[in-house]
Amino acid sequence: MASSVNAAGNAPVIIVYDTNAYFGRVCMPSLTKYASLASFSSSVSSSLGSMEKYSSDLISARWVILGSMGVAMVVGFIYLLLVRVFAGVIVFVTIVGYLLGLVVAGYLCYVKGTTADSTGYTNTNLTYVAYGLWGVSALFALMFCCFRSQLRLAVAIVKTAGVFVNDVKSIIIVPVVGQVLIIIFFIVWIIGLALIFSTGTVTGQVSKPFATVTFTTN
Repeated sequence: MASSVNAAGNAPVIIVYDTNAYFGRVCMPSLTKYASLASFSSSVSSSLGSMEKYSSDLISARWVILGSMGVAMVVGFIYLLLVRVFAGVIVFVTIVGYLLGLVVAGYLCYVKGTTADSTGYTNTNLTYVAYGLWGVSALFALMFCCFRSQLRLAVAIVKTAGVFVNDVKSIIIVPVVGQVLIIIFFIVWIIGLALIFSTGTVTGQVSKPFATVTFTTN
């Protein structure tokens, strides 16, 4: 096992590797394990570099992220206002758009499945997918026709929800507060876990390039 300090002067990096004893005094790294160890170290370094890059990207784009949250809240209020006034139209357009999307997707799959490529091959599986999409669209259209009264009730409920959110705007903050509390919990949990592991003793494994932590029970 060997330890080294990185260029930034941070805590030592512990690397565990297999060795062979010579003359009862000298331990040399095992050549059969060295290749796998080098590959493992390279993958770890690459992962750490990627994590550092992701973290720096988040820090650089912090104002964009915060601005996006504000824009999302404004758009949400505008959408609730539209739902309050045009709930029936929005639900109708959504249903029609969903059915048209299934029909168009089925048509594209059918055209792709019946058109031969440069080698003369046709993918008949796409034709079956097209039939399936058309069947699903027909089934949903039938269901929408049969549940017209339930749809009108759902529209009324959506209108009521929009009125409630417009009158009690503080309800929008509830999910944000919940997410912040969850993030704080995970940060505290990670710090506590790191402190618990720091009280143990790091020991190496002979056949694996990983170390384990053992604790002494008082």
